[in-house]
Amino acid sequence: MKKLLVTFFISMIIVASFLVGCTSSKITKSEQLRIIDINWQWIELDSSNGNPVIVVNGPAKYMLTLKKDGTFAIISDCNSGSGKFTTKDNNLNLALGPITAVGCGEESLSDQYLPYLAKVISFTLKEDRLYLKLKSNEGDMVFVNGG
Repeated sequence: MKKLLVTFFISMIIVASFLVGCTSSKITKSEQLRIIDINWQWIELDSSNGNPVIVVNGPAKYMLTLKKDGTFAIISDCNSGSGKFTTKDNNLNLALGPITAVGCGEESLSDQYLPYLAKVISFTLKEDRLYLKLKSNEGDMVFVNGG
């Protein structure tokens, strides 16, 4: 009887672990829609350990707007552009399209912002913040809802 109970509890632990693992990375279509048609303002780049690497002064100068039709618009300091995006679960691919190429000055983050957007692989929405995970464990771009 004791051996049967031990086997039962081990089986229950395995099943519970499997169920938790199956649901942790899925994101629903309604959660995907929560990131659409919002002017997301870039506020920082967090390293893979969560510490800010870049803190953005003037977040309104670095915006990303994902649209229902699968396109996006960006503002990158004194430049603007667009592109197309795809999502599956929480995976996100941003394909940059035409972008103006004006020199914005020494303090501009435009030269970093655009390459980071091209490296986005997934997203997470926590409270009112959008986290865009970058390839190669480079960290997360963090955005706030700018309207």
